[in-house]
Amino acid sequence: MPRPPARGPGLYAAAWSLEAFGAALAPRIRLALRMNGCSLRRVNTPDLETAPLSYPKHKIRVLLLEGIHESARSMFENDGVHVQLLPSALEEKELMEAIRDVHLLGIRSKTQVTPAVIESARRLLSVGCFCIGTNQVDLDACNVRGIPVFNAPFSNTRSVAELIISEVVALSRQLGDRNREMHEGNWQKSAKGSREVRGKTLGIVGYGRIGRQVGVLAESMGMQVVFFDVVSQLPMGNNRSLGSLDALLALQADMDPMERKRRAVKRAGGLLDLLDALKLATLDGEISTGTLSRLKSAVREHREATDDP
Repeated sequence: MPRPPARGPGLYAAAWSLEAFGAALAPRIRLALRMNGCSLRRVNTPDLETAPLSYPKHKIRVLLLEGIHESARSMFENDGVHVQLLPSALEEKELMEAIRDVHLLGIRSKTQVTPAVIESARRLLSVGCFCIGTNQVDLDACNVRGIPVFNAPFSNTRSVAELIISEVVALSRQLGDRNREMHEGNWQKSAKGSREVRGKTLGIVGYGRIGRQVGVLAESMGMQVVFFDVVSQLPMGNNRSLGSLDALLALQADMDPMERKRRAVKRAGGLLDLLDALKLATLDGEISTGTLSRLKSAVREHREATDDP
């Protein structure tokens, strides 16, 4: 029996080997059949390349709800599929009527695909959710009917991450206050309280797909990123994981301007007591036992206020 070529596409080599194997085995099969009084007859089969392999596309009906992008309509129509695109969600009774002869349903988060809707869909083959979740679809009812439900977990990840970064910048520059003042006719030329985000620390609670993208974007802008998640996550870049939510919130408290002011007042009070004790010692001409005791007390309070052992 001839051997297939050493090189070449795997599929072609496999087909060539199977054909050669059949050609070598055919004489033996004919001989065995002839010895048993049988014959081998060729059966004509239709050409697989021209035979239809799927449901005719021109008969497939697609319903897209909630203002799904026009590119979806173009993609389906260019493939010969009939598409109906609606700008908003439908109520249950309206959806039951609209989905009756639909093969593919595309929705976002507002449309509720209930068991009654699934029951009225006589030809439904699949449901596509152009969003992250599938909680708006009764998955049990779809499972009973054998209707697969798809979502798009990465569709809005980058958009939400960019929106978060823009809000971080807006808050840091106090754009909301400045916008309100401008609408009131007040031009505040001073930039007091406005800060750059570079060099600041960003804390992220929940380091999922969006959290990781936020961390990457923030780090590229010069920020330090720390995060906490209930599930162990691989940090992106130089992002740093904290062991608990309390640790993250404590770090935020340390950086809060009001907290820094309160701690500064405590430190200042301790230093003032220390200076008063030194003044009394100077007036007495010597450090008395009482003055030394007051001095030690002031130093102790100063250390406690500044967390300095």
